[in-house]
Amino acid sequence: MGFSRFNLQAVLQILILSLSVWAFFWTLDREYVSVTKWFLFAAILFQVFMLLFLFSRTNREMARFFNSIIKVDSGMAFDLPTLGKIDSKLYESMERIVEVINQLKLEKERDLQFYSQAIERINTAIIAFDENGKIYLANRALLKMFELDHIERLNTLSGIKADLPQQFQNMQPGHSQVIDIQTNSFNLQLLAHVSDLISEGNQFRLIGLNDIKPTLDKKETESWQRLIQVINHEIINSLVPVNLLSSGLIMDLKDEQSDIMALSPELYQNMTTGLNTIRNRSQNLTNFVESYRQAMQVKQPQYQKIQVSELLGGISDLFREELKIKKISQQTYIDPSDLIMDCDPELVEQILINVIRNSIQALDKKENPYIRIEGSKSNDQVDIKIFDNGCGIAVENLSIIFAPTFSSKEKGLGIGLSMARRIMNLHEGRIQVHSYPGKETVFTLSFPIIPTAKD
Repeated sequence: MGFSRFNLQAVLQILILSLSVWAFFWTLDREYVSVTKWFLFAAILFQVFMLLFLFSRTNREMARFFNSIIKVDSGMAFDLPTLGKIDSKLYESMERIVEVINQLKLEKERDLQFYSQAIERINTAIIAFDENGKIYLANRALLKMFELDHIERLNTLSGIKADLPQQFQNMQPGHSQVIDIQTNSFNLQLLAHVSDLISEGNQFRLIGLNDIKPTLDKKETESWQRLIQVINHEIINSLVPVNLLSSGLIMDLKDEQSDIMALSPELYQNMTTGLNTIRNRSQNLTNFVESYRQAMQVKQPQYQKIQVSELLGGISDLFREELKIKKISQQTYIDPSDLIMDCDPELVEQILINVIRNSIQALDKKENPYIRIEGSKSNDQVDIKIFDNGCGIAVENLSIIFAPTFSSKEKGLGIGLSMARRIMNLHEGRIQVHSYPGKETVFTLSFPIIPTAKD
């Protein structure tokens, strides 16, 4: 019950010790029990030792118990059969407490592992740093966004954009801000969400970054498509009557040519020239609008599982003779060699033809020209990259290169790359370009991996 074995043993030892001390003092003035006196003295020493051992053993186990709590030692255990001679209930309670603490530790570790995996797998880039710019958290999405292997100091981001660390530090907590990064290597529009937090007296800044450029690009393409549909409808409806009317007037002039020539040959010539100009310009404008309309009207992808090697091999065969004539080196690398992707091969071939055609034109009069095509697989996507060492693209053009109205060619309509982005949007993918003018330009086509049923 309330009086445990430990207490009973302690009381008994104290009582025996007290009796032994009393008996020892009783024998001090009696010479005839001198042997008994020394025996009692030895017994007293032994009982004191046993009493100290009893309490010290308990103290040692209690110290072990509290150390296990401090260190959260999951391997802590008590020898109950042996300790049961003292007080097994005490040690059973101690073990239960340790078990509860260990269970809490395991739950805490599971929660920590869950949150760590969630932070690493989320598509939002997350960075946390202190007032001195030391980084305590940078997830996989952030490293991938800025093409870094690791990052320890905030100043590292100045290599991407000179004032980016300062922008992060000056942002107002609780607010959102759009950050534009336009360089030869990066073309990003980041929506940043900022929060400040305090832990153990230290202040940290937590920033979440989302690249909204793909969404804006998609919306921009859709807006262009709607605009071109409106323009096509309004302009074509206006130009068709003009074209028919001018053609009719030209025929009427031919019928009345003799009469008008007799009246004024110069008037006839001017009227004929003017009407032909109106007809030709209206027809050219109709063709111009129609070409944009067709560029925006891309069919929905018919997905197939295809070998990337077959797709790129067919493109290489298509350009082999032209590249040979122009002495352009061409190489293809695929890793793994049996890489498979889900796409509409006809649509993707259109993109590759347009991009490689642009590369060939950019390599005009270039020494040691080359085109390199790479196919690879990351965690969640298949990437096809087209490299060339042509003239490159100016930084100010990187943000508008996919617009339907942009073209660097004298007679270009700017349809090829805008159609490429439209096709990539239909594949739920993305097309990006990095360029170092005069050195190297790379177009990257990223296709999402479509999970199969057994995945």
